[in-house]
Amino acid sequence: MHNIKYGEITGKKILLNSKLQKTKGIIFDITRMSLYDGPGIRTTVFLKGCNMECKWCHNPESISGDEELMYNEKKCLKCRRCEEVCKREVHRFIDTEHLVNRNKCNFCGKCIDVCPTKALEICGKTVTVGKVLEIIMRDKMFYDVSNGGITISGGEPLFQKEFTFSLLYGAKSLGINTILDTNGYWDWKDIEKMLPYIDSFRYDLKIMDNNMHKLYTGVSNKVILENLKKLSKIEKDIIIVIPLIEKINDSDDNIKSLISFIRTLTKVPKVQILPYHSLYASKMKKLGKNNRLFSTPKDEVIEKVKEMLVSADLR
Repeated sequence: MHNIKYGEITGKKILLNSKLQKTKGIIFDITRMSLYDGPGIRTTVFLKGCNMECKWCHNPESISGDEELMYNEKKCLKCRRCEEVCKREVHRFIDTEHLVNRNKCNFCGKCIDVCPTKALEICGKTVTVGKVLEIIMRDKMFYDVSNGGITISGGEPLFQKEFTFSLLYGAKSLGINTILDTNGYWDWKDIEKMLPYIDSFRYDLKIMDNNMHKLYTGVSNKVILENLKKLSKIEKDIIIVIPLIEKINDSDDNIKSLISFIRTLTKVPKVQILPYHSLYASKMKKLGKNNRLFSTPKDEVIEKVKEMLVSADLR
């Protein structure tokens, strides 16, 4: 274990005395004052990279672990300034159509600097643990009065397991509550050393049928279910998050199977429904990727799922 002493603060600068602070990772967002990613006021750190490819992912920019160029066609003035400064021919105009060849991009940022409407952005930034902790500590007083803290999300945080471990360890050493927002698709040995520094989990359960799970996420759900069984035997708070997508996992059969599985757990977790939202489609377009249309379940279906969960006494 690292011999680290955290917590000495001068102004807004945290003085860290270990190389752990220099551990690097790639993130795509840090959201302060969040009220949706766990109890109290939280700072949510979104890491890039995922070991699953859910077809409906509402953060498709998180799937790749690398930087990505995003282009918002609606904001583009067709001024051609990006074309003028880019020596790699990433940007090309045919009449009024702006073509973006992302494969040629080296993320120098010149096109972003000259874009007057911010139609272009680089998704993904390499940061150190020390820098993230400094940002997190700005709101510690709010965590303390609201029983909040930090939530590490993604993507899948264990895609960058060393960065995630260092961030969790640093946060706990500073007296900050931690939540890991995870898909559960990891080797148990990778989570074991992190467990002392995780206060609670937000744990996705998507589809109970294994073949359908493979079809829509790219992986089997067997490891995910086994890991949840192991976690339920440990004194950790767990919230199961169900991303609800119309005609994919909102059926009675899937919800009944999910309820049956949850009843087998040693400690029954809380359950939260997260209906699909349409941010997916606009983000996919910005990334230059093909969309597949999904829909939010109808209100009556959402209410029915809630009633099934309430009747099962799981919420």
